[in-house]
This record gives sequence, C-alpha cells and structure tokens, in this order.
Amino acid sequence: MNLINLAKFLESKPQRDFDTDAQHKFMVSHPNYLMRWGFHKPMLFAGRAYTFKVNGQSHRGTVALILNGEDQFDIYLLKGNLTEKRAVKGVQIDSLMRTIDALINK
Repeated sequence: MNLINLAKFLESKPQRDFDTDAQHKFMVSHPNYLMRWGFHKPMLFAGRAYTFKVNGQSHRGTVALILNGEDQFDIYLLKGNLTEKRAVKGVQIDSLMRTIDALINK
C-alpha cells in the first residue's frame, strides 16, 4: 500500500477528527466479521481515518472509514492502486459492521 497516495486520498474527503483507537477496539470486538472478511493490516491515520485490508468475496483490497461532519461514517472501498471502487456515505455506527459485510461479501 502506497501510504502517500492513501494519505492524499483520505485528505481529499470531507471528514472530522475521531478517536481511531476506539474505532479499532470497536472493530476487533466483532471477531466473527473480521474472520469472514480476512481482515488484516489495520492502520490509524492520526484521528482522521481508519483503514484496513480485506479478502472478501466481492472486494479484495482496502477499506477506509472516515467520520463525516454529521457523526456518520463514510465507507470507501479502494482498488489495489488506491482509486475509489465504491463509496457508501452516512452509515450509523449501529449498522457499520453489517454494511461493511454486505459490501465485501455479497
């Protein structure tokens, strides 16, 4: 993963700071989803974004989570060259894991 390109992609998206450490703890508290996704290489971007790699049935690559100004998550599926494959915006925390699961394991 080219970190410079990923950082540029993330900076181009509207976002607000959030506790990425808490987001990581939330994610790992759902091990059944993580195993099904082939979750690996989580990265915290200084309170701005949380990214990880997956090996799902319909998406293999990077997933980026960004908290938007409305306290909802924007989910970006990125191709290997870190270009946007798909985006789902305005996801509430209570449906975050189900939404990611539907995106990467259709």
